[in-house]
Amino acid sequence: MHSRLTPSSWIYLLVHALVFFVGVSLMAIDHPVALAVATSLMATGLAGWVVFFWVRQNEVTARSLQNLAKLGIVDGFHYRSVPIRNEYEPRFLGARREISIMGFGLRALREDFGSQFASWAGSAKVRILLIDPDAPGSGCSYADQRDAEEGNHTGSIRSDVEAMLRFTERLRREQPENFQIRLYTCIPSINVCVIDDEAFWGPFLSKRQSRNTMTLLCRRGGHMYAALAEHFEAVWSDPALSHPPED
Repeated sequence: MHSRLTPSSWIYLLVHALVFFVGVSLMAIDHPVALAVATSLMATGLAGWVVFFWVRQNEVTARSLQNLAKLGIVDGFHYRSVPIRNEYEPRFLGARREISIMGFGLRALREDFGSQFASWAGSAKVRILLIDPDAPGSGCSYADQRDAEEGNHTGSIRSDVEAMLRFTERLRREQPENFQIRLYTCIPSINVCVIDDEAFWGPFLSKRQSRNTMTLLCRRGGHMYAALAEHFEAVWSDPALSHPPED
């Protein structure tokens, strides 16, 4: 949003407007010198306005870039998961410290990268948060509600969660320190994928498949990376918000 003009800006614009209209008034004098002066004054007035708005637009752009830098946002995508696999894959392969992922059933992750899970666990600590398909209980689950919002069959997310647990059962048993899964019971809010010093994230929107939702990429050092990392840690470490699966 553009900020309001300051008093000095108004004075600048009014002075150049006055210069322009003085030039217009001199055009009525039928004399070569008057016409030359009039043309110069009109050009000066117009140039002043053009320069003012050019500088102002660049200031707005600079402020926007500064705000993005403070947040740590470095890129954005129309989709997540499969359509931007080329963004995820080199980062997964290059991870050396952590891969922390939070989503619903993460079927696309299992189908696209399941064969790499063991390799990831060999070079980084992998932690995955899946939705608890029974949460919050009382006959109505977040997973079933999300199925309805995405237009999927009821039980789709539950099946994805169960499939991920079966698929990773052996790896979790063989590498319990480096490949872990917990089921979260808090209200699902965002999809998060932290890979060392970068984090992909995006919201869950009604009537839109998760894979078709916009995704932002941010880096360590900005406010957004810190907030996402803290969010993941809070859900992961609090037994009131997540728990180990019952294999």
